Amino acid sequence: MYKRRHKIDWDEEFKKTTRSRLRGVRATAVAFVAVILFLAAVKVTHRELPMGELFLVMGGLAAGTFILILLGRRSSK
Repeated sequence: MYKRRHKIDWDEEFKKTTRSRLRGVRATAVAFVAVILFLAAVKVTHRELPMGELFLVMGGLAAGTFILILLGRRSSK
């Protein structure tokens, strides 16, 4: 016949959502660090390349993303 649906443990689902969100934040942070390190490595090996504004843009993007993450965490509590 029909199978019974399992009860949903909402506390466990909330914990899974929180863990998933933290995993996404970590992945974003690792990606930004990797890009900045890559750009720094390129600048060290090729000193003649002008990269001042590129670092400024990447720093602004990283800072903006960090602020949005902080605001998102604050509003979800």
